[in-house]
Amino acid sequence: MKKALFFILGVNFLFGCRYSQTETDMVFSGDPDFTVSLQLAEGKSISAMVVTDENHYYYSTGKKLFSVVNGSETSVELSSDVFSIALNPADQSLWMGTRSSGLACLKKGSLRYYDQQSDLLPRNLVQDVVCDPSGKVWFNCSAHRLGGLGCFSDGNMTFFTPSNSVLPDNLIKSLVCRNGIIYVATGGTVTQQKVVSIEDGNWETLPIQGYYLMDMDVDGNGCVYVIDDSGLSSSMLTNKIYFFDYNQCTDILLQKSRWDSSPYLLKTDLRNYLWVAQFTQTANKNLNVFDGNTWHSPPEGFPEMYIKCMSVDKKNNLWLGTDKGIFILNQ
Repeated sequence: MKKALFFILGVNFLFGCRYSQTETDMVFSGDPDFTVSLQLAEGKSISAMVVTDENHYYYSTGKKLFSVVNGSETSVELSSDVFSIALNPADQSLWMGTRSSGLACLKKGSLRYYDQQSDLLPRNLVQDVVCDPSGKVWFNCSAHRLGGLGCFSDGNMTFFTPSNSVLPDNLIKSLVCRNGIIYVATGGTVTQQKVVSIEDGNWETLPIQGYYLMDMDVDGNGCVYVIDDSGLSSSMLTNKIYFFDYNQCTDILLQKSRWDSSPYLLKTDLRNYLWVAQFTQTANKNLNVFDGNTWHSPPEGFPEMYIKCMSVDKKNNLWLGTDKGIFILNQ
């Protein structure tokens, strides 16, 4: 059951975190709920999504970007598939990472691309994009020994690489902006992949090091979660989800018995619970949630779906972008 408390409460996690409160004045509690309360965009394969509430959200299917504002839906078609969407809080513009058209921006009905030809991007593939509170747009435009972390600010494009920053590698695996801080999971040599944070121009290499880092998220207290996939390893390494709270880095998968799957996507909610999508051989068990102490699995009958993206709205409802549309789990 959802419980919204209108004062700041501490969340009973295993470890203390960097921040004492979340970005919202409402703190949510209660057990995770796997009940599907609403399905939208039925039959569409959702590739990216950003959500405020049921009347204000954006999602993509292939090349098409759909905008729902005040409950009214419009769409625009881009020149290549959309991989990620970010809403810029400074001017409400939408920024998209694309398969082969670089960085795209939709502002006041006008669509513009930033690519190799117009803005000297290292390549036209942009996987992730996030916007910070000041309006800076951060994105990955990289490959092995090519490109790095892009930043678009005040009309100027800057690229950070190992040659001009503390980034250990050109390849950027995942990006998160939380509480105004940018978090970057990097690629590079297996077993040596790392996470870097950027706060007010100060760069810090965090004590997180993995075999093959993948998706990452950061909760409202500044605690970092990142997937480490050992699937390509010929040794006895196991998949991990690192949890870093600025005191220590631990593997929270060790606390889950019989973890028979491969996590590939994660999202923290407003309770600082961690939702994890995974590949599994067990039907209807493709979504789990960690409440800081205990793992929770969906009940029998939970829909079979391929979860491609996740978002949390201002009421702490979990939105699942899947190959069958959008599923909303009210919390």
